[in-house]
Amino acid sequence: MFYKLAVFVCNLLMHLLYRVSAADSDKIPKDGAAIICSNHIKMLDPVLVCVSTKRVVHYMGKKELFENKLLAALFRGIKAFPVDRKSGRDVEAMRTAINLLKSGEILGIFFHGHRVKEGEEKAVKSGVILFALKGKAPIVPAYISGEYKIFSKTKIKFGDPIFLDEYYDKKLDQELLEKLTKLVTEKVEALKME
Repeated sequence: MFYKLAVFVCNLLMHLLYRVSAADSDKIPKDGAAIICSNHIKMLDPVLVCVSTKRVVHYMGKKELFENKLLAALFRGIKAFPVDRKSGRDVEAMRTAINLLKSGEILGIFFHGHRVKEGEEKAVKSGVILFALKGKAPIVPAYISGEYKIFSKTKIKFGDPIFLDEYYDKKLDQELLEKLTKLVTEKVEALKME
């Protein structure tokens, strides 16, 4: 209930203040597990993704955001869960993400793992591939453009789902991980050109 109300209010504000638009959101599966993988330019990106689909999108948030009880309740209400980014490998957060996918939910992931300005070069994280293979979920690439300036246009474009079924039962070595990460990165970046 809280999630729907929060998305409704955010939807109104996002359209009013930032004139947001979503292209090809029908490419997000109507049911079953999926990962929405996009670039990340501003703190409002998760909100933009959530208001662009009728499905509930779960996001990881750095654990520091959950240290305040009030904020923690708010973030949990909008289906976010904590991740300890400093530990390097938060097993509990990874388990939560995979279990969500196995339950047929949608997981939102930023392929850099954090905010990256337009034109800035940063390494892409391979977590999206691990989650997709362990959770047996397609990846829906998305690209966000705009600067969230008041009354300026902010857009998100979704691409065709990437199905990795053929790799579900294969051993995941570093070479395959890099190959699939590159594939997803290219699909996300290609949406920028369209």
